[in-house]
Amino acid sequence: MAKWKVVFVLISGLLLTSVLNAAWISISPAALRPSDSLADSIVWHATPSEFYFETYAPYVVNVPLNLPDGVALKKFIIYVTDQSGPSNNIWVHIQRQSLATGTVVSVATITTMDLGSLTRAMLSRDLTAITVNNSLYSYSLRINFDYAGSKMKFHGARISY
Repeated sequence: MAKWKVVFVLISGLLLTSVLNAAWISISPAALRPSDSLADSIVWHATPSEFYFETYAPYVVNVPLNLPDGVALKKFIIYVTDQSGPSNNIWVHIQRQSLATGTVVSVATITTMDLGSLTRAMLSRDLTAITVNNSLYSYSLRINFDYAGSKMKFHGARISY
């Protein structure tokens, strides 16, 4: 009978999970917060099961990713609800910022564009040629909301390496 070794580490609101040789970082919607000067005038909801804006769109949320140095990113998965109509979408990006220049580049993106009405859907993308280099870059997850209201929600994300 196989024995499974599971390790959980909590780092600034992010759950890092390792099972055997597969490892995942999970991003909870409860970790998200508006991050600019409009934050005080915006109504938003962040619980362990969902994040959404009630009063303002478009809006962007960023959350840091604490990825281990040297790992190759393998898969990017998001969980979203988007019933806001065809002209509104959620865009979720893995970004890296150059520590030397400040330049920010999206290294992977998943969007609800052209997918129709989604209720708590899982969308995924396989990743290749993305190796974490913490000596040159910092990493974050960026979520763009084109709609304010409970018809557009972020339920979480996972990244495997």
